Amino acid sequence: MRGDARAYDRYVTAMDAAMRVKVAGAAAHLLTVGKVADMGMGSGAGSHALAALYPRLEVVGVDLDAEMVERARARYQLPNLSFVVGDVAEAVFEPESLTAIFNSSVLHHVTSFGGYDHERAARALAAQVEQLAPGGMMIVRDFLAPSPLSEDGAATGHDAMDEVWLDLPADDGDDSNDPRTCSTAALFERFATEFRSLHPAPGFDYETRGEPRAGWRRYQLAHRHAVEFVLRKDYRTDWEAEVREEYLYFDQDGFSDVFERLGLRLAASIPIHNPWIVQNRFEGRFEMFDLDDGPVAHPATNVLVAGEKVRETESFAFDAWDEAPIDYLTLEGFVDRRTGLVVDLVSRPGRTFDVVPFFFDPEGDLFVVARMGYPRPILGGSIGLDGSIAPSYVNEPFVVVAEGDTDPLDVALPKLGLSRDAMLSSGIAVLRTIEGAPFFASPGAIHETVRPLFVEVPAMDVVVPSGGSGFSTDGRLRAIDARQVLRAAEVGAMPDARLPLHIRDLCAHLGLGVGPWIGAALNAPTFEVPASPLPEPEARQVYAPSDETSGFLEVGAQQFTERDRGFRQLTQRTLEVVTTTEHGDATIVIALYAMTERGVAIGLVDDDRPAAQLVLGSSQLVTVPAYRVPVDVTTMAPALDFIRDKLRTRHGVEVGPMRDLGGRYYPAPGLTAELVHPLAAPVLSAQPGTWPEPLTFTPLPEVGQNAEGHTRIVLARLIAALSPD
Repeated sequence: MRGDARAYDRYVTAMDAAMRVKVAGAAAHLLTVGKVADMGMGSGAGSHALAALYPRLEVVGVDLDAEMVERARARYQLPNLSFVVGDVAEAVFEPESLTAIFNSSVLHHVTSFGGYDHERAARALAAQVEQLAPGGMMIVRDFLAPSPLSEDGAATGHDAMDEVWLDLPADDGDDSNDPRTCSTAALFERFATEFRSLHPAPGFDYETRGEPRAGWRRYQLAHRHAVEFVLRKDYRTDWEAEVREEYLYFDQDGFSDVFERLGLRLAASIPIHNPWIVQNRFEGRFEMFDLDDGPVAHPATNVLVAGEKVRETESFAFDAWDEAPIDYLTLEGFVDRRTGLVVDLVSRPGRTFDVVPFFFDPEGDLFVVARMGYPRPILGGSIGLDGSIAPSYVNEPFVVVAEGDTDPLDVALPKLGLSRDAMLSSGIAVLRTIEGAPFFASPGAIHETVRPLFVEVPAMDVVVPSGGSGFSTDGRLRAIDARQVLRAAEVGAMPDARLPLHIRDLCAHLGLGVGPWIGAALNAPTFEVPASPLPEPEARQVYAPSDETSGFLEVGAQQFTERDRGFRQLTQRTLEVVTTTEHGDATIVIALYAMTERGVAIGLVDDDRPAAQLVLGSSQLVTVPAYRVPVDVTTMAPALDFIRDKLRTRHGVEVGPMRDLGGRYYPAPGLTAELVHPLAAPVLSAQPGTWPEPLTFTPLPEVGQNAEGHTRIVLARLIAALSPD
């Protein structure tokens, strides 16, 4: 048992990186109580990790191999951990007896050793759903089949057999067909003859297309087969076993279709691009092109799909169609007195509070209360640059929009079944409230200031409707392990960044450590720049109201029809939605970091925003570089090219590899489907002060609490990623 926070930190640090990511991704959709089955648990290490991190969670590892089960029982022993022999494709537990089921890299074994029949995976999931209680979570982490390619190499739909060119090195080994010594190209030619070796007719067809450059060979083949090869080309020691398996069975649409058919409301569908694999096994080790010589993006290394079992009559999905605006949101224009340019800004009434109830359990672990499964139909299945599918029901902070002078706690506490008087008599000597530093959620488009409010409450395992959505479901308010939230966010398994940010701030207020960073670590910078202090505060008011808008933003409205599993209508509600006219929903914010004489620094822009002027009285807002991506850029590779060009022409910097910084997030899911992709990149060269938007490089400890939300989020993540332990 982990015992205390320090033991928790030691245990997480001791895990290998792959296990950290696997457990954290699953834990994003698990509660810390209940009974979870780890299907196809293999060695039992993953089951043990879950049980050790969450002592109140009963974990049962399931495997078909009796010897593996006995070995796991002998090696891993905890009060809340057990192992059983069972077939993951059959009934192992009583109906509706599990609160969660986790399938990690097991369903492709079901299909591979079942005649390569992809429907066997669907039938296995159907058998498992019967064992899952209503409200329980089904989590699958496995390989992801590619979808058909669009003109820019993006995935677009069902069942990919598009042909691609695959370029492989022929000079990185010998010309034999020995997997231990041969070149990658030679290994591919062997693979093409024996892939799915248990099939009566193994292998697949390909054509050799010459040498694209010295020492390389080009092959033409189905995209799906190319992905099968590059995912396993480095598993040479056990090659004969690996070629028996077919890794790929469902693409994202396939997973979504099966989950919907089984009554699982989609909570997440996130392609995973393991940074270590991308850097060490993909980049420079192969190249893939469509037949028009356009680059094809690297495949996902895995996918995380999660769904909640929903009763027949409960909210399951939304339909939407355009509707007339309802005049809830206000679109205004502001003219920059210096340049004459008009900037658009959307406002909504009321004050936004992220209320974060918190408590310590008897073991001293910090818990927070947050929304789970809250309806956000505006997100509506939109696709991120990373291929992630936005859920319509999300986990997020407990948001209170208070009208006038209403005290947000007068709204929040009754929803928890609490009152101020009851709390004062519940064992807490003083009702402790802490006001966090406010920030702008997305000040380039939205006039909304988020005010964090931390309130200590009695220890509880609360499960109550969160209220306020206007739909038949309001999701649930649940107490969740604060560290679980941080770990899940660090590996990109949460679509929300505000709650993890609040937890970091709360821990700082309480004098608590936040534990080790388990996302991708960043290399220390080598390029040196002069250290600069934060730009001096100035009482600037560069904006004046304008009678016109720029046309960059639009406020539309959609009527959302809420439906149950039988497609029966439950409720209807019209919501206004903020969109852009020439750009998509994707925004990239980037933490540029370099070395100075006072330590590592981050590149900041001394900017002006009308939202800041309206709230703070000064338009000055110091930010990291952020750009909306053009609407025709739909995948990450061209988006990175777009950002490199902006950094070069707007800020005068060249950067090294741009890495994901803790995963994408939706900054204002009640107003817009905007999806922010935070990145980090080391600076390779810079000419500060000489470009249209000059950068200042301020040492990380000197930045403090920034009022711009994106900057605050990437700053916290950058500091953690540069010192992961």
